Amino acid sequence: MKDVHVIGPTYTADVSGVCSALYEMGGMVVIHDPSGCNSTYNTHDEPRWYDQESLIFISGLSQMDALMGNDEKLIRDICKAARFYQPSFVALVRSPIPLMTGMDFEAAARVIKEQIHIPVYVFPTTGMRSYVSGAAMAFQMMAEKMVSEKPVKDEGKPSVNLLGATPLDLSIGTTLDSIQKSLKLYGFEINATFAMGSTPGEIAEASQASINLVLSGTGLPAARVLKERLGIPCVVGFPLEEMQEMWRKKLLLAAGTKEDQVLWEENNGGDADGYIIGEAVFSLSLREMIWQKFHKNFAVICPLLEEKEFGILGCLYLRDEEEIREKLKTADYVIADPLYEPFAAEKNCFIRLPHEACSGRCFRKELGDLYQTGSMLGKYL
Repeated sequence: MKDVHVIGPTYTADVSGVCSALYEMGGMVVIHDPSGCNSTYNTHDEPRWYDQESLIFISGLSQMDALMGNDEKLIRDICKAARFYQPSFVALVRSPIPLMTGMDFEAAARVIKEQIHIPVYVFPTTGMRSYVSGAAMAFQMMAEKMVSEKPVKDEGKPSVNLLGATPLDLSIGTTLDSIQKSLKLYGFEINATFAMGSTPGEIAEASQASINLVLSGTGLPAARVLKERLGIPCVVGFPLEEMQEMWRKKLLLAAGTKEDQVLWEENNGGDADGYIIGEAVFSLSLREMIWQKFHKNFAVICPLLEEKEFGILGCLYLRDEEEIREKLKTADYVIADPLYEPFAAEKNCFIRLPHEACSGRCFRKELGDLYQTGSMLGKYL
């Protein structure tokens, strides 16, 4: 049966994706759920939980509340907490139970906004889709509601917004620092990062950037909003160390022409020497780097079908376990999170590359600086 996970992983859900994207934005995120979604998020999906405070709450939905539709309790508790903590906004996140009972979140949001007089945003999550969907919704909201429309400053140096940065894709090591340092070394200013390490005030100033660099599929809808609203072009791709010259040229080209760019070329054709399994933007960028540096032809299998909906091309979008296993039989190499190792054939050289959104904290100690992935691959390829 398709879409049945027997031994393979499921990715972080859309509920956690919203929470991760909004974690540092000064708002109050309320997951309407008995308690399971919050414990999964803070123990497996959020490495910032233990050393950086954020207002992430669970409603504590009871069986009777769900059956009888006791929305007044949720509204009362949110208003009480908001008056005490004074967040800049409230985000309502839906879990599977209120989805099935048909709770009207939009109506609840209007009532809450009338009582506390701050923005209230509703995210129609289901708990059944991946983090890509949830984080993308949150970043899109930020691009629509939190970014001002100030004209771009003419300072000579091109400035860059980094879009799609969460620990679910980058973890909490040195990856983001390495990307930012490299951009600065090549003459780019870092304007704002959606949404690790930037304040809400810096996010508001995202309109000052010359280019948006989309690090993962979660940032693509926000990039499209900023292009439509403010005319800021984007470059889609993960700037790996071995591709410095390529991404520098692409960023300057986007800034000069105002046309969107990507950091990978069309598939090189022929039989694949190996497969990369994972998030589309990073995996396609890695595929390009492997071709340029090691002259090996890799194909990308992406189990995150939402990225196909965003129009990211060049992947095999497969979620069925048997289809993935069948593809790997012909390959010499497989690069994937360790949870995919049982899928590998006997002839495969399996290269472990942990992905926080896939295996949570299980293999975090193995995860190095993703910016330097090429150096790690050298001993295998």
